Amino acid sequence: MKKTLLFMLLPLLCILLQAQETVVIDGVTFSVDRKTLIDYPEDKVDEEYVVPEGTEVIARVAFSNQNLHKITLPLSLREVGCQAMSYCSQLTTVMWGIFPQRVSESLFDGSPIQKFQTQDTSPNCIAIDGILFSPDKKTLLLYPSAKSNKQYIVPEGIETILAGAFYCAQVHEFVLPSTLKEIGNYAFKGCAAGSVVWKRFPEKRGHGIFDDTHINTFDVAGDDCNCISCEGVLYSKNKKRLLLVPTNYYMAYEYGGVPEGVEIIGYKAFESTNYIFDLPLPSSLKCIEDSAFYVASKVPTKASFEDFEEFGDYRHLYTIYCKAPIPPTIIGDPFIRVRQMKLEVPEESFDLYCKAPVWKDFRTINGVRASIVTMDNEKTTVSWTNQTIHIKGEKTISEVKLYSPGGVLIGSKTISRPSDSFNVDQTTEKILIVEIIYGDMTKELLKLHKNR
Repeated sequence: MKKTLLFMLLPLLCILLQAQETVVIDGVTFSVDRKTLIDYPEDKVDEEYVVPEGTEVIARVAFSNQNLHKITLPLSLREVGCQAMSYCSQLTTVMWGIFPQRVSESLFDGSPIQKFQTQDTSPNCIAIDGILFSPDKKTLLLYPSAKSNKQYIVPEGIETILAGAFYCAQVHEFVLPSTLKEIGNYAFKGCAAGSVVWKRFPEKRGHGIFDDTHINTFDVAGDDCNCISCEGVLYSKNKKRLLLVPTNYYMAYEYGGVPEGVEIIGYKAFESTNYIFDLPLPSSLKCIEDSAFYVASKVPTKASFEDFEEFGDYRHLYTIYCKAPIPPTIIGDPFIRVRQMKLEVPEESFDLYCKAPVWKDFRTINGVRASIVTMDNEKTTVSWTNQTIHIKGEKTISEVKLYSPGGVLIGSKTISRPSDSFNVDQTTEKILIVEIIYGDMTKELLKLHKNR
């Protein structure tokens, strides 16, 4: 009876505790110090609301009202939480007193914002044609998501497009300025654009700038542009560096993959692409930069949910077909979870890839499971003559294992010396995978051809 009574009282106690920490002003709930706006009632009928001066934070999902047409924000505002003014079906205008230090990119999800305004005393933002800029007009702060445009030309002089600036913007083509130096995280996420025209490829790009978009082509304009467009893909002017692939572009196996002549696949080059799962890489390739293949995620399944949790909107490719005879240099982590990917390389380059940093970590190389720690021990030699494998070196070997090309264990032998022989007269294979385990527990993996 006492336990039942306690459970019945718990919700009431929670309400009482919350009441002690909050205050209600004109139906709107604030923290007791009145610095955080916590909740604006869904059924409040006012068409305009002025957030009181002194408010520093608008909490997550604070507004979700069907009657508001305009909200005025105070000069004291410092932070606006995720979806703070989302799904306000009539909200078309927001007046800013100040642009806060922290703003979520999904601030106005589902709200039909058509224009921004600023107060005369706004210290760090101005509104031009309903769009929010810094006073020096070097930073584009925020574009109203429901302001529909067939084309929007970002003004010359803009150097930075802020994080989430064009989030879900109803613009079908963007023209970016020659002055552009930086694009912030998720700047164009969810926008309606099918094409982007570049006058300059910026030095800095944040994460997921084109996440959840369906961009079919990139074009360039201007004689001074530092990049070129070839079949809708951005390259350096000499076409040796692949800069960026549109999110809806097909560069899969059946389409030939990355073209010959490309030597570098740039930072985030394939980020957020939707339709690339298996990708051929050219024989000319020399380097792959960090995050190059952070491609767009599918809806997570039970098998892939761990990947989704760790990498958010990104997934790994399934298979890489690298034609380069020498393993390209890897900078950072281009692939995501490389141990779940398959790698196909020229047969004569198999051993090189098995020892190369990052490449050796693929799940399989040419169908062979190669996810074993490798070491470069130049003083160990292995040969296969007739039906005997000979191993000779200076370092003590504790065990040798033989695998078929498909990764099936054929046999193993325990030894405790630097050299030994291994009889393989029972196998019909002409190629074997040899795993050498040394006394210090380091391992070496190599592919061995008969009569090699």
